[in-house]
Amino acid sequence: MPANATRPTVYDDTVLLAAGGRLQSLDAKTGTVRWETRSGGAHDPDSAPVVVDGLVFAATTSTPEGAALAAYDLRTGARTWQKPLAPQDISSAQKGNFWPVATDGTVVYAVGEDAPKAFRPKDGSVLGTAGGEAVQGAGDRTNSGCGSLRVRGRFAFCATYVINDDPSRFGNDVAVLRFAAGTLQAQGRVPVDSSLVAGATLTALGDRVITLRRSSEHESDVPDELVVVGHDGGRALGRFPLGGKVAQGMSNPVSDPLIVADTVVWADSTTLYTVPIRSDGTLGSLIRTRIPGAPGPTRTPTYDSVTNGVDLEQELLDPQVLPVGGVVHVVYDDGTAVSVPLPR
Repeated sequence: MPANATRPTVYDDTVLLAAGGRLQSLDAKTGTVRWETRSGGAHDPDSAPVVVDGLVFAATTSTPEGAALAAYDLRTGARTWQKPLAPQDISSAQKGNFWPVATDGTVVYAVGEDAPKAFRPKDGSVLGTAGGEAVQGAGDRTNSGCGSLRVRGRFAFCATYVINDDPSRFGNDVAVLRFAAGTLQAQGRVPVDSSLVAGATLTALGDRVITLRRSSEHESDVPDELVVVGHDGGRALGRFPLGGKVAQGMSNPVSDPLIVADTVVWADSTTLYTVPIRSDGTLGSLIRTRIPGAPGPTRTPTYDSVTNGVDLEQELLDPQVLPVGGVVHVVYDDGTAVSVPLPR
């Protein structure tokens, strides 16, 4: 796939992706191209088409400048409407993933230059725009604003990041904002204990908990860990170290945690980890399941990233965890794919 290709989206028997400035609909079994039409490319590694009500939603540009959201007929690829997301003359700091990012089945959400927006699928009418801290620079000039959005039930959520007072000057604190689904009217923050916000990234949302992944190469007091936080009160229900001990010169990449069937799930290069979420919102015991055929720790890449920048081709990618039914598929950087039953 070309470097600017989006993540593929699977819908029934169809795979949808944008690559080389073309949005393509492929037969999931054979890979045959059913239709293709002019569109954009990935703005970041999370860019992907979204399908709602017989329409495919995608960005129209291969870079964030001048991006617009467009709707295409799922059967034919014909474009039905287009709405602007960002102007042509935006700064580097304002660039983002100006693609559709979520849907609740009745509304499609996309990130705009100012903040996330909610659109009516059939005609592109704007139903709402997130405000307040969701806007870059609001409240604190270092506020990142909302670069993505997730929908869960009656609410939409996004994470913003603000530079903290760590001596490294690279430290960030996370805040999780809550909005009404459909309108994006502000509903306050999800409470998170202040001791947990440094170096944290929101990875998953459940009905009773959220998961934060913490790590920082700049903040020495931030451990590599997964923190499960309750919606009520924002206190930590469980903290789990990530990566473990490996030999010098080796790395043990870890997937972002997911919430699957009331279970927190993540994997590293040897093991699947699961933590059940009880009906009262408390956590059960951590279960470790050896993954047969997993590649194990990998030699850490060594190259001059300071002089030449990060080389994604040499970097180790974290495993991808793909739950389907009662099975978890884990895909590793070297192409190894392993399936493991989800422990009960």
